[in-house]
Amino acid sequence: MILFSMCELRCLTRNELHALLKRVTRVIDSEPDGSLQHDIALTNYRNIRWLLAVYSAVPNPAPR
Repeated sequence: MILFSMCELRCLTRNELHALLKRVTRVIDSEPDGSLQHDIALTNYRNIRWLLAVYSAVPNPAPR
């Protein structure tokens, strides 16, 4: 698994972030603790969760 930058993650839609989060979760479950792939997946997981939290805190614009 590659480490995604915050800039790369910000370019994704919410649906894409949720799909990536599922993929990252599978890697976390399948890789042994302390391995490089596990650590990268954990970092991606934290960054995606943070970004989704930020997106959910921003109110949607009122429809016109």
